[in-house]
Amino acid sequence: MKDFFLITYIIELERKLSEEILKMKKLLTLLGSVGMVAATAATVVACNKNETKADIEGKVGEKKSFDLPKDLLKDYKEPKATEVVAKEKTPMLGDIKIILATATTPAKLEFTPTAAGETEIKIEGKKGDATEFTEIKKFSVKVAANVKDLKDLGAVVIKVGMDKAAIETAVQTEVVKLAKDAKLTTDYTIEGIKPQLVAGEKITVKHVEGSKLLSGKQEITIVAADTSAVKSLENLGAVVIKVGMNQAAIETAVQTEVVKLAKDAKLTTDYTIEGIKTPLVAGEKITVKHAKDSKLLTGQKEITIVAADTSAVKSLENLGAVVIKVGMNQAAIETAVQTEVVKLAKDAKLTTDYTIEGIKTPLVAGETITVKHVAGSKLLTSQKVITIAAAA
Repeated sequence: MKDFFLITYIIELERKLSEEILKMKKLLTLLGSVGMVAATAATVVACNKNETKADIEGKVGEKKSFDLPKDLLKDYKEPKATEVVAKEKTPMLGDIKIILATATTPAKLEFTPTAAGETEIKIEGKKGDATEFTEIKKFSVKVAANVKDLKDLGAVVIKVGMDKAAIETAVQTEVVKLAKDAKLTTDYTIEGIKPQLVAGEKITVKHVEGSKLLSGKQEITIVAADTSAVKSLENLGAVVIKVGMNQAAIETAVQTEVVKLAKDAKLTTDYTIEGIKTPLVAGEKITVKHAKDSKLLTGQKEITIVAADTSAVKSLENLGAVVIKVGMNQAAIETAVQTEVVKLAKDAKLTTDYTIEGIKTPLVAGETITVKHVAGSKLLTSQKVITIAAAA
């Protein structure tokens, strides 16, 4: 019986001891946590004590204007401000200047940060009657990177039919409004460009990891091509094609009217001219027709060939007085005739538009020579007989 009670007592004692040990562990854990929090807080306080705030803070690319203490420059002449740049370091500030106080405004220090980081500006001046500059005060400056988020990118219009170069130009135009020095591949990429753009699909303008100018991204939805930009050749202005015109003249006449309809349209790229024959026949037609893949023109226009303008053809019967005398050689005769012919038709030429027949050697007074049009000339018709006069 004694053994039974002894065993029971030992079991109960072990149970109570286990409970006490468990309580002790919980207490130690709690004390440890409190100690860790206290240590962390002490560390944070210590760090904050060592951290110093800069006198002036700014952002890259943003002009900074800082009010100087009221009497800082009171006893100094010719105050100036310069950045304190360590040897072999690059300046971080540009356009540093002091704006002197007025009756209503305090003296100011102005500058524009060009790079992120920390630097100093030194204010100097000539005190009293001194001729040398002495230091008045230094200001610590902290410049933060001026990173722009691409979600603020302006509206970029990407249309079906635009090629890669056109897309890049459209995007870059808006990007530089957001961050003027940002560059494709260095600061951003354009993802999702396909050889054939599809309306409703998207391309993404995304910042390059590590860019100091851009962050984030912007999705742009592709829109359908502006069909109002495609002009119909049915609305082509009047093109006059006359018998006698060559191919180059016809192409020029057509192009003159086409560019009034679509200023960037080009022969073969945007349109063709069909039905040109040699020679042209009045009443027949030529056709100005859009090229299959043109993004500027559609439709076609028929042009009826008209007869040559006969009012432009001059009759040699109206040739002015040509004096041909005994003793003149062929060159002198041709010059005398040409002088009067160009008064009648300024572009007429010997052999092309007229001939001189009946020149003999020697010339005989009373005989005649004939100035006669060349068949097919577009400038002259008929003929003129000239009587040879005696030498003076």
